[in-house]
Amino acid sequence: NILAVAIDEQQNELSTRRRKLSDELSTTQVKLLTTRATREQYQALLTDDPMTSVQPGVTDSGVVLKLKELYIDQYTKLVEMRGKYLDKHPALEAQETRLAQVRADLRREAAQSMKGVEAAHQALLRQEKDLKVALDSATRDSLALEQRNIEYNRLKRNFDRLNKVGEQVGSRERETALAGHMKMNNIRVLDAALVPQVPKEPNVPKAVGVAVALALLVGLGLAFLLELADSTVRSQEDMERLLGVPLLPIVVEQTA
Repeated sequence: NILAVAIDEQQNELSTRRRKLSDELSTTQVKLLTTRATREQYQALLTDDPMTSVQPGVTDSGVVLKLKELYIDQYTKLVEMRGKYLDKHPALEAQETRLAQVRADLRREAAQSMKGVEAAHQALLRQEKDLKVALDSATRDSLALEQRNIEYNRLKRNFDRLNKVGEQVGSRERETALAGHMKMNNIRVLDAALVPQVPKEPNVPKAVGVAVALALLVGLGLAFLLELADSTVRSQEDMERLLGVPLLPIVVEQTA
């Protein structure tokens, strides 16, 4: 399940995507703060005295800003007239009527502008939600890719190790095969071999001489042993030697 795109490139792409989504989410949240503040200002114009919210909002329309200025001007005039006239004075009542009309116009424009601000605020809320979902998805993809990268690095280390062992075995096999084809010999011819004229073995004269010598020795030994073992009296000297006395008579053997 390997893709054509390298893991590093996928990680860079996911990192760039997450960074862009995070920047867009931050921008959207800033806009939400702005629209929320503007909506609160419009809400103040609709429910409270416009003098309590005389600061123009960030996204106020030109009509609302002019009506704010007109209301402040008419309100200032009313305050001045109250210092000059008593209650129920026609001029004072006319000024109060003009001020009320400006306030009504201001609230009507504020309500109309508030609809646009509320629509923009809701759109920003939906955009914020979508950006969070997209950012979470990109984060999950990044974590899953990191897990695959860890597994890939483990498999790659095993592959590199086995590949190195295979290269070593192949190199040793090639060296062995090359050594078998090479004729490495440090022997040189000193003298030419000569064909013998007579066989080296068996050496007949030597064997005969040894056999004769052994036969003589064996014969002499046997004769000596027989001589020692023979107790036959054969002569006068034998009798004298055995008896230890001189022999006086002479025995003459006669043969028939």
